[in-house]
Amino acid sequence: LQVRESRTQGFFVENLLVVECGSVNDLMEVFKEGTRNRKVGQHAMNRDSSRSHSVLVLYLDGTTKDEETGEEIRQFGKLTFVDLAGSERLKYSGSSGDMLKETGSINRSLFTLGKVIATLDRGDAFVPYRDSKLTKLLMDSLGGTSLCIMVACCRFEPLSS
Repeated sequence: LQVRESRTQGFFVENLLVVECGSVNDLMEVFKEGTRNRKVGQHAMNRDSSRSHSVLVLYLDGTTKDEETGEEIRQFGKLTFVDLAGSERLKYSGSSGDMLKETGSINRSLFTLGKVIATLDRGDAFVPYRDSKLTKLLMDSLGGTSLCIMVACCRFEPLSS
């Protein structure tokens, strides 16, 4: 996917499908379609290994009434859900060919995400968002006045000999 930058949109994915959803059911159908399109592969450690990260962005738009003035106030929000592909050790996964390239790409983007989070935690002036497509796209979710919550689901399996 090509990540581009514009003055008005910031970083964005070129030719990305945007779907307006009027209900939770509509949203779930879009989510299911994205899940069906997600690339998975098989290697020595995992029969259903994600071969890429997956990002779902919800743009929320709503109105409320100001209790004091009765004036309608329009509010906007953005929720970004990211399902990260797991880091892999080539020594154990036995990946080769295209899967080897994907593994390297996944590991580099996870390393960069960790570097960005550590830099933000230290309060450094320069944050290396531009070092990966993932961190470019997550820039407005990780920095500034945004709130970011990370949930990690880990599955450990014994290494086969």
